[in-house]
Amino acid sequence: MNYLRDRSEQLAGFLREGISSGEYAVPLPSTRVWCQQLGVGRPTLLRALQILSSEGFLVMTRRGAVLSPVQPDSKKGIPTNPKVVRILTHDNSGGYFDLEIIRLSEQLQTHGIRLVVESCNLPRLKAVASQPGHAWELCCLLSIPVSYQKYFAAKRQSTLVMGFTNSEVSLPFLTPDLNGSTRHATNSLLRQGFKHLVMLNQSSKTAGVAQCVQTFKDTCKNWRSQPVRAEVQLIWNDFASMRTAMRRLVTKLTEPCGIVIHAPISLGILVTALMQKGFAIPGQVRIMALEYRLEEVQFSVPVTHYAVSTEHYAKEVLHAALHYFETGKLPEVRKALPMIVTTPS
Repeated sequence: MNYLRDRSEQLAGFLREGISSGEYAVPLPSTRVWCQQLGVGRPTLLRALQILSSEGFLVMTRRGAVLSPVQPDSKKGIPTNPKVVRILTHDNSGGYFDLEIIRLSEQLQTHGIRLVVESCNLPRLKAVASQPGHAWELCCLLSIPVSYQKYFAAKRQSTLVMGFTNSEVSLPFLTPDLNGSTRHATNSLLRQGFKHLVMLNQSSKTAGVAQCVQTFKDTCKNWRSQPVRAEVQLIWNDFASMRTAMRRLVTKLTEPCGIVIHAPISLGILVTALMQKGFAIPGQVRIMALEYRLEEVQFSVPVTHYAVSTEHYAKEVLHAALHYFETGKLPEVRKALPMIVTTPS
């Protein structure tokens, strides 16, 4: 199977030829009519239109797609205003970055830079990495496994990692400071006298999860007042697995417990399981939640929340993009960005 072009890219190529030849003119069909004419689903069509919009062929409006007043040079295959920041995610992972992407898109537009977001499976990621980079395109990897970051580091140096990486990957990166936040949350629970601490994180091979788990273990091990019982549960990111894991956890609890929980593990399932068993929060159990959206921590019980600063994150990515398009090189940034801590009163 050829993973170099997914179905939406093939459709974008077909529509690009039609626009360049004059087959498609003003007014363009509605998305519903276009889906019927082309025999494709709406998600595939919208992704194809997004590609053409990023290349300057179309302008997306609330009423649909319209032709751009100034068309690119289709013979050369290079848009007249080609600057593009292309964010690649792995099967919609990293959803907590939604707000950063929206804010980043707004800021990039003020500098004439388009933003394109694509969710990729792993073969697709490997295929994209094998393609030559372009001076007019900055590629950003959002929550991509380190093993696939290595492909981009070997083939496409014009790549910025948005998330964790490790010393084996030479690419610049920007990431929320989850290590620092995990250490802060764990120490806070220890200072409050909890001797039984549990970390709940997703079962994943990503560098971020491994680093946070090790930070949690080391912090508990080095606490001055021992013994401390440190427990780590890695849970598959599906509701059935999370419900089973939470029920087992609360059934075994026999003493006050501090819990450090990372997105995307469901905070709601945890709180529900604890309340069903009659645990007092924060009396018997205190929860420290990392990376969740604000609406995900709005409970009747208090939860300490460590949130990503959307404004700070978007600003750093914008700075890296502007530096790249002005100089042709990415800044050598390897930075963990501080998170915002909200403690319930």
